[in-house]
Amino acid sequence: MNSPPTVPTIINPANNTNQTTIPMLLNYSSSDSDGESITYYLFINSTLNGSTTGNWSFNGSNSTYTWYVIAGDGGTNSSNSSINQFTIDSQ
Repeated sequence: MNSPPTVPTIINPANNTNQTTIPMLLNYSSSDSDGESITYYLFINSTLNGSTTGNWSFNGSNSTYTWYVIAGDGGTNSSNSSINQFTIDSQ
C-alpha cells in the first residue's frame, strides 16, 4: 500500500517576513517512506502556481502573498503544509 509523503515543512521564506530580492527562492521539505520521487505543488494566494521536484523560484511583484505546499508521490498526496505569508518590497 502506498503511503503519502510527509506534510511539507516550509523552510524559506519564514512566515510574516519581508523579502527585497526578486526572484526569490521558495524552499520546503518533505519525505516519502516508500522512497518514491516527490512532486511539490505550490499554491500562492490559494491558486496553484506550479509544480516541481525541487525548490521554486518565484518572480512576484511588490505585494503580500500567502502560500502553502502539497507533496505528491504519483499515487497519493500529503495534506497541505502550514499557510505562510510573506511580503515582497523590492524598492
